[in-house]
Amino acid sequence: MLSVAKRILDNIDACGAQSIKLDTQDDRTVLAIFLYKLILVDGRVRDCELWHFRELLRTKLGVYEDDIEMFEEFVIGCIPFATEIIPFAETVQSMSLEKRQALVAMMQEMSICDTELHELEINLIVQTAEFLGVQIPG
Repeated sequence: MLSVAKRILDNIDACGAQSIKLDTQDDRTVLAIFLYKLILVDGRVRDCELWHFRELLRTKLGVYEDDIEMFEEFVIGCIPFATEIIPFAETVQSMSLEKRQALVAMMQEMSICDTELHELEINLIVQTAEFLGVQIPG
């Protein structure tokens, strides 16, 4: 764990922005856990889903390219502790409406990236949207 902390400190951006925090209280981590649970819900992990997950980490959650692998490993390590349908409920409920809406939109985008829409994925997205009090886009 110390090596992970050191790597984070070493990755502080020149303009002062810090790389991703490896903390389940961090919004980006919790959002990534939701996305990864969506990958797992149908019992199959596809390469296109992993690629899309990493792309969302980069483009929507602002995870630095150099941090993607380390961050993904941390998120996967959190999954056994995120056993509830809505993991880390307190953190998610405290997010802004914009972030909660973005989570549902990312989940929806993620669910169709493999060109299959599984019933378990739909159920998880609907349950998440209801819990967060947001509409499903589209």
